[in-house]
Amino acid sequence: MVRIKNRYFLCELVFEDAIWRALAVNNQHLYNAVKDAVRQIHGDYGAAAIAWGLNVKYLNPDTGVMMIRVRRQNQKILSTTLPFIKSVASFPVTMRTLHISGTIRSCQKFLVKYNRRQLVVLLRQCRTKEERQKVRESIRRCTLEQEEEEFGDGALEDT
Repeated sequence: MVRIKNRYFLCELVFEDAIWRALAVNNQHLYNAVKDAVRQIHGDYGAAAIAWGLNVKYLNPDTGVMMIRVRRQNQKILSTTLPFIKSVASFPVTMRTLHISGTIRSCQKFLVKYNRRQLVVLLRQCRTKEERQKVRESIRRCTLEQEEEEFGDGALEDT
């Protein structure tokens, strides 16, 4: 039996008008936008090729991060199409590909590291002491020591 191999694209949606982010986007809007863009760039062949395995697996409207699954043999079709998506649900948007992986787990690991780096960037941009303290607390919450305190000292060790 043959295993079907997939690729997972971790992308970030950058909205021009951030106010509508939470209201405007859902998985179906993103699926339709990707499918229409593939049809426009690669024609009927591209649309038919990705139709079988295309799926929006994850969407966080607050951060604008999404994960798209596609069959491995069609990853080039999707990767060449994503930069040309200019609107989702009639709202102007820019898509940035953050990571491409073979498993959801490695995308999740990358996303944790990426979010930690973004918190450090936010810390540098803080202007007041209160903002700085909130960001520092967020950074502390996403460290390993905090997880050990929640689950006990030996919970994270290999047994």
